[in-house]
Amino acid sequence: MCAAERDPISIHVGGNMTGQFVVGDNNTTVSVSNALPTGGPRPSGSTPPGPAPAGAKRIFVSYVREDLATVDVLVTSLRNAGYRVWIDHDSLLPGMRWQQEIRTAIAAGDYFLACFSPRYWKPQTYMNEELTIAITRLRQMPRTRNWFIPIILEPCELPDFPVGPGETISDTIQYADFSTNWETALGQLVAAIGPPEHTRPT
Repeated sequence: MCAAERDPISIHVGGNMTGQFVVGDNNTTVSVSNALPTGGPRPSGSTPPGPAPAGAKRIFVSYVREDLATVDVLVTSLRNAGYRVWIDHDSLLPGMRWQQEIRTAIAAGDYFLACFSPRYWKPQTYMNEELTIAITRLRQMPRTRNWFIPIILEPCELPDFPVGPGETISDTIQYADFSTNWETALGQLVAAIGPPEHTRPT
């Protein structure tokens, strides 16, 4: 099936939102409905759907524990759209060497989402280690590669991690701002990532 013949991608999670977006070079339509986070416990029905297709794009999500409820809504939206999302709380299984698994998942990811809120700014968080690993990989990529995507969940400052000579996360990389309009930010994020399946040149 060619890209133009694919069915629209649908996203459905708990909440109160609807919208439609056209993304990617092939004008893939993404429909987003009912995806507004509540900040409460994990939404009902947000357990991951069946395995994504083998060729689906892989997304690593980095966050702090205090933001898990909101991040879970985002993860569910992306999984329902057909992306393969790696998040530690349901991707790490008992017995795994978790630090190595995280490093492997970051290296294998087609995209790295760094989720920030005021709760990121605490004395100690393993998210900083994930950011360090991700930025090391980002520096080895072409400057035109959009791989590292900051996400603002609530109004906050972005860290000044250096990503290149004279460049930091806060003043160099465009972020998706979910704190002002969840619907618009989700549409922009999906547009940046593109259709969930890798497309082969024809």
